[in-house]
Amino acid sequence: MYSGGEKGQPFKKFKASSKFEDTRKGIVDDDYVYGGEDAYDDDDGKTKDFSKLELKQDHPNRPLWACGNGRIFLETFSPLYKQAYDFLIAIAEPVCRPESMHEYNLTPHSLYAAVSVGLETETIVAVLNKLSKTKLPKEMIKFIHDSTANYGKVKLVLKKNRYFIESPFPEVLKTLLRDETISRARLISEIYVSIVQLEMDLQSPKQQVKLKACMVNC
Repeated sequence: MYSGGEKGQPFKKFKASSKFEDTRKGIVDDDYVYGGEDAYDDDDGKTKDFSKLELKQDHPNRPLWACGNGRIFLETFSPLYKQAYDFLIAIAEPVCRPESMHEYNLTPHSLYAAVSVGLETETIVAVLNKLSKTKLPKEMIKFIHDSTANYGKVKLVLKKNRYFIESPFPEVLKTLLRDETISRARLISEIYVSIVQLEMDLQSPKQQVKLKACMVNC
């Protein structure tokens, strides 16, 4: 990594790889990067053509270019350089930074890091669109959504030598409960069981059967 957001330093290269050597290795396939393994390679050695990108009317006032292959280019001479720089280092991986133009790319790993510090999917898309000289490509928006949709919504917590799955999102928990293995391991709290047992003691036999079913299925 490089330090600060200083401009004018000569051609500092960064390796942007799809193979992550971290605790998430194995979760994301090696080829599951934006556009595939060779998304950024010029097979014929020619420069890629981004002339089809649709410029916004006020593009001179915006600091960066967002391209369909996941590349982001930041103008270091823009008045908004510092704000854009701070945002990009939070969501993307640096590739190189010549004097006038810095280059970044989006990866599942960089987007995971972004949401892990509190950035939401729609915030990433909205800010990127606000800073971009071009309309955000649909491929880029989809990639951001696919890479961040479920990150940070579930936690695996160790309590009293037992692992628990926790989430503040009810819809996520409902989805997890559709899995047979997770559903069988579902824990009903002791307080809930005590309340149901008390109600059962006060009910008729037929009502007890219904309450037993509720205790198992609710």
